[in-house]
Amino acid sequence: MKQKRFTCLLVSAIILAGFTMCQKQFKKNTSAIAADNTISRAATNWVHPGVLNTTQTLDIVRNQISGNDTARAAAFQKVIAYTESSVYPTSFHAIIPVVASGDSEAEKQIKDNANLAYAFALRFAATSEIIWANKAIGILNGWAYAFQGYSYSGSPADQPSLEASWAAPTFVAAAEIIRYYKPNSISANWQEADIAQFKVFLNKLKDEINKMSSRGNNWWVSAGYAKMAIGVFLESKTVYDDGKSRVLSTMEGLDSYNGHDVIDPNGYVYELHQRSDDEHFQYSLTGVTYAAEIDKIQGANDIYTQKGDRILKAYGYTWRAFNEVIPAPPGISGSDVCDLSSPVYPGVEIAYKQFGTNSMRSLRNLRQPIGNVSKLFLGFTSFTHYNLDGQSGAYYPAEIPLGSTISLKGNNNKYVSSNYGN
Repeated sequence: MKQKRFTCLLVSAIILAGFTMCQKQFKKNTSAIAADNTISRAATNWVHPGVLNTTQTLDIVRNQISGNDTARAAAFQKVIAYTESSVYPTSFHAIIPVVASGDSEAEKQIKDNANLAYAFALRFAATSEIIWANKAIGILNGWAYAFQGYSYSGSPADQPSLEASWAAPTFVAAAEIIRYYKPNSISANWQEADIAQFKVFLNKLKDEINKMSSRGNNWWVSAGYAKMAIGVFLESKTVYDDGKSRVLSTMEGLDSYNGHDVIDPNGYVYELHQRSDDEHFQYSLTGVTYAAEIDKIQGANDIYTQKGDRILKAYGYTWRAFNEVIPAPPGISGSDVCDLSSPVYPGVEIAYKQFGTNSMRSLRNLRQPIGNVSKLFLGFTSFTHYNLDGQSGAYYPAEIPLGSTISLKGNNNKYVSSNYGN
C-alpha cells in the first residue's frame, strides 16, 4: 500500500511539474498580456545595433551569405538590386516642402535616401566591404549637415510630423549598423564629428514629430515607433519611453481612432474598414510590430508582453482580409476584403519570427516581403529576419489559446484525466 501511494504521489508530482513547465513555456512563447499596462523598465543598458537588427542576427545573415545559403542569397540579391537601381544623391535639401499627398520631390528624396542608406548598410554588413559603408555614410552625412526642417501651409497642420516619423527610423536603422556593427572586425570608420551632427539631425526630426497632435491611427503609431528608434541612437530614456507610451496608448483607448483602439482585443484593425483601403491599416500593424521588436531587443519587451495577443490576432485578421470577405467589427458598417494584388507589408516577417503561426506563414508566402515593399517602413525583412534559426520560421510551437483543454498522454498510451473531480 505504501509503495502504491508513493508511486501515485510521484506520478502526480511529475505531472504537476510538467504542467508548470508547459505554463511557463506558454507564457514565454505566446507573449501573454500583462495584467497592468505599464512600462516595466525603461531601457538603460542600450543594445547596439538595436533597431530591428542586432549583432547576433547580422552575424547569422552574414555567415549564411558567405556559406552560400541559397534562400538568404536570393533575398540578398534584392538588396543589391535596390542599391544598383537607385539614384545616388549628389545634393540634399535644407527645407522639405510638404504636400498632403507626400509627393513633393524633396519628400520623395528624403524617404528614398533613408531606404538607400539602409540598403547600403545591409550590404556592408553582409560583405564587410567598406565601399558600401562609405556609400551609406555619404547619405547619412549629407542629410545631417544639410537638413533644417519642413515647410507646410496646408491641412492637417501636423503633416510634416508624419513625414518625419516615416523617415527617422529608417535613417536610424542604417546609422545603428554603420556605427556599431563590425563584420569580420571591420569598422565603417564613421567619424565622431559626423556622428555628433547626425544626432543634431535626429533631434530636428524628433522636434518635428513632437508637434503631432494626438491621433489614434497610423500617425500616432508611426510617431511612437520613430521616437523609440531615435531614443535608441541618442540613448535617451525620455525619448524612448515617450515613443513606447504612444504605441501602447493607441491600444488603450487613450488615443483611439474614431472611438476605437487601433488594434482592439479581438485583433480588429479598424483602419481596414474606416479607410476602405488595403494599406493604411498595415501601416498601423507594421509600426506596432516594429516597435515591439525594438523593445524586445532593448530588454524591456513591454509591447509584446502587454499587447502580443492583439498583435497575433491582428495578423490572423489580416490573413482573413486577404483570403475572404470579412464583416466589419462592431460599430462599423459593411464588410471588406483586400485585393490579392495589394502589397503585404514587411512587418509580417518580424511577427512570424516572434509567433511562427500558420496564418502568418500563409500571409508571408502570399507575397514574400523579400524586397523594399514600402518607403515608409524598413524593408528587406525576408533577408534580415526570415528563418534565422534554420527552422523555416517555426520559432515557437503553435500557440495554445488561454482556456483550451489539453491532454497529457503517457508512454502506456493512457491519458491523465480530471474526470469526477480527481
